[in-house]
Amino acid sequence: MTQATMRGTERVHVAAAAPEQIKSILLADGWHEIANCELTQFGIGEASSPPAPTKLYPSLQFRDGKSSKTVIVPLSQVLAFEATGY
Repeated sequence: MTQATMRGTERVHVAAAAPEQIKSILLADGWHEIANCELTQFGIGEASSPPAPTKLYPSLQFRDGKSSKTVIVPLSQVLAFEATGY
């Protein structure tokens, strides 16, 4: 078995913002203007009483400016975002 070694230095810029500050997000189908953004958990599991999800995914819940509908999107599908105040 061979081991990989790192050579060189990489610089990474990280921007952080509270979900309430996010004004638009980039998804696979393009940019979406959003409002009322909140960080939530999206659960998947079998139906039972009480509900007991087997997997939880961090997600954004927001009102989409294009459709005016409330949408839940897993964070893994968000490609980029624009926010105010960060």
